[in-house]
Formats: sequence, C-alpha cells, structure tokens
Amino acid sequence: MSDDNRQVLADIVSTIKPEIENDLALYHAKQSTTEYSIEVPDHPRISPEKQEKLFPA
Repeated sequence: MSDDNRQVLADIVSTIKPEIENDLALYHAKQSTTEYSIEVPDHPRISPEKQEKLFPA
C-alpha cells in the first residue's frame, strides 16, 4: 500500500473510531527477513515480541 493510501486509511479510521466506540487500530505487516512469513510489529497478539512471551523457547 502506498504511503498516501495508508494515510487516507488512517484518517478514515481516526474519523470513525469515536463513532463506533471501538478500540480500532491499524498495524503495518512486513515480510520477515528470516522466515517465509509476515510479521506485524506491535500487534497485541501476533507480534514476535508477544509470541515469545506466549510460547517461550
């Protein structure tokens, strides 16, 4: 997604968030540099940091 489109989406979410009274958030997924997968930094359930806490090695 282009930076311009990402900003449009963020603006829409910030506009409707108070109206729907929901904890709506946007996350930026990226391709992993070490595995065939995507990573979602700072996501409350699937970020690598959270996964390590849920499933310690």
